[in-house]
Amino acid sequence: MTKKRLSRIIRGEEGITATEYGLIGSVVVTAILASLLLIGPRLLTMFKTVSGCFL
Repeated sequence: MTKKRLSRIIRGEEGITATEYGLIGSVVVTAILASLLLIGPRLLTMFKTVSGCFL
């Protein structure tokens, strides 16, 4: 990255927008991981029960 482009990102709206998208992305990923951790054991039990019906 050139020095000119880096200074433009820091001073301009582009840098702020990229930061906002990064924060939104991290919140979404955190929410997905938290929901999988909470629901995961229930899903595992459900799939084991269903697979037991076919054996």
